[in-house]
Amino acid sequence: MFALVTFGPTVFNQTNTVQNGIGTTDRPGYTHLRVRSKPEPARPEFPVLNPTTIVISAVFRKDGKITDLKFVRAIPSSTPKKTVEEFTKLCKGAAREIKFEPAIEDGKPVSMRMMLEYEFKQVEDDQ
Repeated sequence: MFALVTFGPTVFNQTNTVQNGIGTTDRPGYTHLRVRSKPEPARPEFPVLNPTTIVISAVFRKDGKITDLKFVRAIPSSTPKKTVEEFTKLCKGAAREIKFEPAIEDGKPVSMRMMLEYEFKQVEDDQ
């Protein structure tokens, strides 16, 4: 039997890095986005034969919603297209369920586009 393990989502962009739900960039008048919960994707309907990382981008809106989810890449790039499509669908579903507090700039919530990574790995289930 196989199970799904995800590390993440790891959230980052070019100017801000969020690790364990807390940002790492310091700017005057800026409070980092805070991730409250990061659900894992649903388990795929087929066994995970090779470790695969799916990277998607998403807009973390100032109203607390996640929108504009887009596939960015699969690692390794040789992952079969059908596998990438299924994993991406599962990742987007999990990403929509992320709970967060938006970043604050100059006292106002701000939206930001960020990247999310989900890793699928083969793991033995307890028998």
